[in-house]
Amino acid sequence: MEPRRRPMFSSWSWAGWEGTAFLPREILNVCEDNTDSGVDLDLELSIISVSNSELSIEGWVVDLHIRTEPFSEVFVSEQKDSIASVKEGRSLHNNTIRTGHHRFVVIQRQCGRDLGRVTPRQKVFLLVLDMLDDGLAQRRTLITVTLFAGCDFMQTEPRRRQVKFV
Repeated sequence: MEPRRRPMFSSWSWAGWEGTAFLPREILNVCEDNTDSGVDLDLELSIISVSNSELSIEGWVVDLHIRTEPFSEVFVSEQKDSIASVKEGRSLHNNTIRTGHHRFVVIQRQCGRDLGRVTPRQKVFLLVLDMLDDGLAQRRTLITVTLFAGCDFMQTEPRRRQVKFV
C-alpha cells in the first residue's frame, strides 16, 4: 500500500502519513549499537519470591544523578561531564523522571563485543524506584541508559541488593 498524506498532521511526523512502513532489521541493528559482533549481557536480576501483592528480587541497585535540561543525562558525583544519555521510551525528553538523585534497579546491561574499543559500548535498562517508608519499593518507569564512548556503567558503583516491590 502506497503511503498517503494525512493533511491534518505535519508531514515530518509519523502521524502525517497513513500506510505500511518497512525497515529492515539489519538497519535497526546497526543504528542501535554500531556493532555486528553481538552483545554480552550481565547485571541481570533474579526473582526470589512472589506472594500476594509483593515481589522480591535480587539485583543491582544504583543511585544516579539525572539532569533533564536540555536533554536527560547521567552524571556521576564529582564529575563535570555526563557519562550517558537517558531515554524513557524513545524520547530524550522524559516526562516521568525529573532532575535530581534517583534510585534504580538494573534490569540488564548489554555490552557490545567490539574488540576495537577500549570500553565496549554499553546500554543499561533501569527501573526507576519510588522508595516507600517501610523499605518497600514501587516501580515508577523504565529507562534506557546509553553510555558515551569510553564510559563504563560500573563507575556508578552498582550494589547487589534485595528489593521488595508492592
